[in-house]
Amino acid sequence: MTSLWPPPWLHCDETTPDPCSGTPIGTHTKCLAHLVPADRAAYLAGLAPGADINVRGTRITATLLRQLLAAVRVAGRPRLGKADFSHVDFPDGADFINVDFSGSDADFYLASFTGFACFNGSHFTRGGVNFHDTTFSDAAFLGMVVNGTATFLGSRFSGDARIEHVTCRQVLALSNAKFGGPTRIDAAAERVMCHQTRWDATASLALRYADLDLTGAIITQPFAVSVSPFARPAETAWFSGSSPDVRVVSLASTDATHVLLTDVDLRNCRFTGAAHLDLLRLEGSTRFACPPAGVHWRWGCQDGGLVVAYLPRNMPGGSHRPRVEAGAPPHNAPGPHA
Repeated sequence: MTSLWPPPWLHCDETTPDPCSGTPIGTHTKCLAHLVPADRAAYLAGLAPGADINVRGTRITATLLRQLLAAVRVAGRPRLGKADFSHVDFPDGADFINVDFSGSDADFYLASFTGFACFNGSHFTRGGVNFHDTTFSDAAFLGMVVNGTATFLGSRFSGDARIEHVTCRQVLALSNAKFGGPTRIDAAAERVMCHQTRWDATASLALRYADLDLTGAIITQPFAVSVSPFARPAETAWFSGSSPDVRVVSLASTDATHVLLTDVDLRNCRFTGAAHLDLLRLEGSTRFACPPAGVHWRWGCQDGGLVVAYLPRNMPGGSHRPRVEAGAPPHNAPGPHA
């Protein structure tokens, strides 16, 4: 339920034990949770697959959600039209497994999930999904497909977060989100935005096709970025002709102490204001921008295989770091010289 009172929408007239912010159903004065059983049963019986749902501000228990999704099931999968779950309180967590959202962007803005939230196999077929400022405990989004942008701006995860085998046609937006538990992200997306995202537990990001922006990210525990090996069915249509490589486009204003990058493209990465770049770990095949004309690389083995490159500190695209840890010289670097 919303913390706003009174809420800026027409709301349920239930006041016992507390005032209710739920949106009234149809011509009734009460929300889905507070309808008398006969009226609730009649409403659910009148739903069909693809029905629009507006339960903004309502307290949706596991039982009530199960009844709602059963009413719109077809061919074994619930199908919703336009879905407004904003400001909803899910006190038992929520099971949205294999739900098709066939309307425009589904809205979970400022929803609260207490317990396990599961969106495994959910498909947002005609738009994106909005989890802006949503609160999660443990959450899983395995195999989620989003035909648009998946927004987690400002969301808070207090437990484990598994955003795996996800396909997002446009942006996976994680900026200003807070991840308090172990996090695993495996996603194909056009862009992954992590501006000022806070990671307070171990995190791994295995991505495909994506530009990754880590500007101002707050990383306090081991944090790994790599290329995902898992191809997804929707890739053929959405990313045809694109390279599945991961392009890290910014580490600006980020402390790189705990960061490990594997097989990524750094050719257009901005490093301005980044801290502890000497502790940034690079593994696999890392691509760098070519140095400007007249600048020479010097590299050699030391400290068990450390490659050292010397560059001007002010290069186009930001302040590139002068020391590189890797097992081979930077891409396009000439051989060693005295």
